[in-house]
Amino acid sequence: MPYPDLKSREQILAVHAKSVKLSGDVDLQKIARGTPGFSGADLANLLNEAAIIASKENKEKIGIADLEEARDKILLGKEVKSIALTDEDRKVTSYHESGHALVRLLLPEDSDPLHKVTIIPRGRALGVTHAMPEREKYTQTKQEMVANVMSALGGRAAEELVFNKATTGAYSDFKAASSIVRDMVCNYGMGSDLGQVIYAQGQGDFVYSQKTAERIDREVQNIMDECYGRTMKLLTDNRDKLNLLAETLLEKETMYAEEIYELLGIEPRTQHRFS
Repeated sequence: MPYPDLKSREQILAVHAKSVKLSGDVDLQKIARGTPGFSGADLANLLNEAAIIASKENKEKIGIADLEEARDKILLGKEVKSIALTDEDRKVTSYHESGHALVRLLLPEDSDPLHKVTIIPRGRALGVTHAMPEREKYTQTKQEMVANVMSALGGRAAEELVFNKATTGAYSDFKAASSIVRDMVCNYGMGSDLGQVIYAQGQGDFVYSQKTAERIDREVQNIMDECYGRTMKLLTDNRDKLNLLAETLLEKETMYAEEIYELLGIEPRTQHRFS
């Protein structure tokens, strides 16, 4: 069963919102925009969790911060306050997440808008960079997919640029980037060497030779290398912005897109918060 689209999510939220009290500045349409991939049950849970959070803080109405906290809890888990990170770990994490965020900001025409970046640990993540789609997307261009790959690689690139080392924190980033690139090559005919041919992955529908498998791997590696090189150059050329963002994030721990635009002197693309 497909997940509800943007309009359906807004309608579902409106139904469940009747049983809770929302602050006047909460916009259900923007909440719907920030919850792609949520099922009807997830949306109901979002409001329930937000109500619990608001209640614990003795609030009469659910506010934006409560909804943000509820969404993060659903997606990533609770804040992990028991982790004793060293100053060095926090600094590496701040640069890592700032690398993700800055690449997304500097590729505005092709990437989903930045929503927020945080270095507060949740679940198994030491930090997270969130994007918020401006609209429901049913297809993607090659440029958009490349932008998503570059954003995913921004964390590792920032680590190597600043600290001249790599950490295991980029595991999920590389997994996501590799999956996107392999889809580009095998499923969407977006490779430069293999032509307009689909090579299904894991379905058993297509059998190809070892030579073709090697060509696929080589094409995937070439695209990954090219994207990483472009990402590293982008961050190197904007090292001053990377430093400023990372150092500020260390102090604030969580920053929203509008704060980052103002800090870096970049023209805002749109409003990204639920409000």
